Amino acid sequence: DRLMVSFIADGHHVPLVALGNYLKCVPPENVVIVTDAISAAGLGPGRYQLADQIVEVDEMGATWSADRTHLAGSASTMPVMRAVLADQLGIEPATIDRWTSENPKRLLQQ
Repeated sequence: DRLMVSFIADGHHVPLVALGNYLKCVPPENVVIVTDAISAAGLGPGRYQLADQIVEVDEMGATWSADRTHLAGSASTMPVMRAVLADQLGIEPATIDRWTSENPKRLLQQ
């Protein structure tokens, strides 16, 4: 009951079907939505320099290594993740606020 569970809710790190199931298993007071957004977040599809590597943001907003063997962060901003939670998983705005703001704040204050 004290374990906080963080999710990157962009639909790429965790498939949406799995994310929806995970969110049903974790008490709402223990969910924290985070982002690992890179400098290309919000810029749209294309190739971008990220430190010493080139990454590719695809049409769906996933950020891949240049050889496309693994994810290299996310191009999804927090507003995009809020929209994914609301539009694709049907999560209520108050719950999204709790997961993206209230729960992280409480966690940092502990």
